[in-house]
Amino acid sequence: MENLIKKYGWIGWACTAVVIMLLDLYIYFSRLNPSMSTDLTATWGQFGDYMGGTLNPILSFFAFVFLVRTLALQQQSIQIQKDELSLTREEMKKTTRALEIQNIEGVFFQLLKRNTELLNNIAFSTSTNGNGVQTLYLVLHPLINLEARDNESVIKGFLNSIKTIKVSAGPYLSNLYLIIDMIDKNNELDFVDKNKYIDIVKSQLTSWEVAFLFYYGQCEEGFHFAYFINKYGLFKNYDPSLINNKLTEYDHYDAFAFK
Repeated sequence: MENLIKKYGWIGWACTAVVIMLLDLYIYFSRLNPSMSTDLTATWGQFGDYMGGTLNPILSFFAFVFLVRTLALQQQSIQIQKDELSLTREEMKKTTRALEIQNIEGVFFQLLKRNTELLNNIAFSTSTNGNGVQTLYLVLHPLINLEARDNESVIKGFLNSIKTIKVSAGPYLSNLYLIIDMIDKNNELDFVDKNKYIDIVKSQLTSWEVAFLFYYGQCEEGFHFAYFINKYGLFKNYDPSLINNKLTEYDHYDAFAFK
């Protein structure tokens, strides 16, 4: 309906103007009844004055309305173009972000797969084949009942225990830290997205891996891990029965680390 008004509205204005002109002529010749027998020059001069005096204001009004309407249509057209441009920009932003998220996910899952491979490669320096979680069990299980005076003694026992797997465990720890650091520092991910990816990481961690990180995060070389452990609650699968009962004070962990 609106398009019909725009299309045929000016025809109505033109018809109105013509009707007014004809009405003006009718009034002049039928009502005012000018004498055509007098001097023609004077008669037509009077006619011109009459038509100019009556039609000029009307035509000027129509011209003004036409100008205002034209400006309004131009403004409307400009606004439509702006809206379309804004929508195009928003779509481009969404498309760009979707591609960036896709790239992030590709790298994330590749690193996660690599992390599983590195875990399986953890082995004693005297062993030719890695056996991952079983190796962590053999290293950490003796610590559960280790006779120790305080936390520091337990950590020293841990450092002595991992000397035989440090070469193969190092790449695993570095890759795991890289995954979490990449997610944490990515500006394209909001808080919800970051936690979604970190939850995937946490779901991959076994209880023995969490126990290993628990000890490692309290060592000087593992302090950088403690920040992410606290921020993202990496000890979700924490099993206290796998930790030496003398290790009761967690200087580097807060309550959120276990949630």
